This record gives sequence, C-alpha cells and structure tokens, in this order.
Amino acid sequence: MAKHRPEHANFILANYPVIKKHNQDLPVLIREAEGTPARAFARFERGVEKHVELDNLSSTEVESKVAQLLGLKQ
Repeated sequence: MAKHRPEHANFILANYPVIKKHNQDLPVLIREAEGTPARAFARFERGVEKHVELDNLSSTEVESKVAQLLGLKQ
C-alpha cells in the first residue's frame, strides 16, 4: 500500500531546486521525522533563526509561508 505524502512534502520535493537556486547562500536543512510538526527553518545573518509551521497546509499555503520566511512577502 502506498503511503500518502503530506502537501508540505510534495511542495518541498517539487520546489527545492528553485528555492536553492534563488537563495544560494542560505543554508537549507530538510529533514523528515514522524510525530514531529512540519516546519521550515532559516538561519540568517548574525545567527538570527526564524521558522514557520507547515502542518496541514496546502501546497499554495506552504509556498506562501516559505516566501514569508525568506522575506519575499509580508
């Protein structure tokens, strides 16, 4: 039986290359862990770290949250 993949995972698989291309100097860590809420983290200059919650979001909502995290939209 095929395991259903959450929308946030589908978004990352489809869009990681583009995200990395446009943010080459930003370290990106993607890690999957069962039983842990889905989140995206980014570490900026001077050690400033931010994150957004991604659990139960559609691909469109994940895109918006990641853009917000990267400072592309408010």
